[in-house]
Amino acid sequence: MVRIYSKARDGEVKLAPHFAVREFACPATDEVLVDEWLPAALELMRGYIGDKPLRVTSGYRSPAYNAAVKGAAQNSQHILGTAADVTSAGVPPLTLCRAAEAALERLDIPGGIGLYDSFCHVDMRERRARWETTARTGGAERACSGWSASALPDTEYTVRPGDTLSAIGKRFGIAYMDLARYNGIADPNKIRAGQKLAVPAPKAV
Repeated sequence: MVRIYSKARDGEVKLAPHFAVREFACPATDEVLVDEWLPAALELMRGYIGDKPLRVTSGYRSPAYNAAVKGAAQNSQHILGTAADVTSAGVPPLTLCRAAEAALERLDIPGGIGLYDSFCHVDMRERRARWETTARTGGAERACSGWSASALPDTEYTVRPGDTLSAIGKRFGIAYMDLARYNGIADPNKIRAGQKLAVPAPKAV
């Protein structure tokens, strides 16, 4: 479901632990449309890349603003509030696409994922779509099969005070028992602050 917000009134409203309404706002309007599953997908992506910050470079676009964006599709998912273009410092767009694959699989959403030279596009469309528009394709959009989420490297996570294995597993989209087994933890209720955990890539457990 797509929800409608006001940038002025709701800008600081949290849609997920690390994402607020203002991050999806269109520069040209106060109205902000955001699919309720989009922040959840981005939150999972963040976990899959080692809990590194994700920057939304383009979220909702009004039809008029979208028309002014060079190369934007007339029926862009951005207009519907279902899409985000994202980057993360030091993380290649290809890795972000793999994280997006893992996130959409976790949420059981077909969605759309696009690989670009400087960012990853992810959206919540009902029919699966994968494409690449990079220097490798000569700047032309080419459909592809997608990217293997299992190619993501393990993430090292340092347990914080108050953490539980269940909460950590939820953050990274992995069952807590799988996380315990992967780290050789006999009792899932016994972890300590400062402990290092290896969080496996999806399908690696």
